[in-house]
Amino acid sequence: MSVKKTFAMGTTGEKIVAKVMRDNDIECEKETDHKKRYDHDLNCKIGRKKFTVEVKYDAMAQKTGNIAIEHHNCKKDEPSGIARTKATIWAHVVLDEGFPTVWIANTKNLRVWIENNTPFKEIYAGGDDNACLWLYRDTEILYNAFTRVDNLDKEKATKLIRSLAK
Repeated sequence: MSVKKTFAMGTTGEKIVAKVMRDNDIECEKETDHKKRYDHDLNCKIGRKKFTVEVKYDAMAQKTGNIAIEHHNCKKDEPSGIARTKATIWAHVVLDEGFPTVWIANTKNLRVWIENNTPFKEIYAGGDDNACLWLYRDTEILYNAFTRVDNLDKEKATKLIRSLAK
């Protein structure tokens, strides 16, 4: 997949997640500081609590039934994705019958889950040909490490996000 297409999907994912946050009365905007682009994608605020979000748009999940977690930049030979982000919350956008769904996890808790659950496959040079990815079955990782947030009412969504933003 081209860098341009990957970037466009990432931007789309960020807009989807930011909208879900705003729909639940959470202030949320794209990180614009170029120096922080590997730290997180969105800056959010719920009440007085500020937190950050890493967003991944998994374009292949609907087709394959797998969730890809990026962990290394193969071209630069450096940590990326889950291994590099400083975000409080990890948001994964997955299509369901063509419609985007938003799944979120506390990043630290997701790292622990990944440490305790071996991926069934590793992909080298995926995405825009620079990402090393761990693949998990969607039913395994989504239902055990994430919570879907886009389908919750405002009270439940806000409570969930507040609890994950610790």
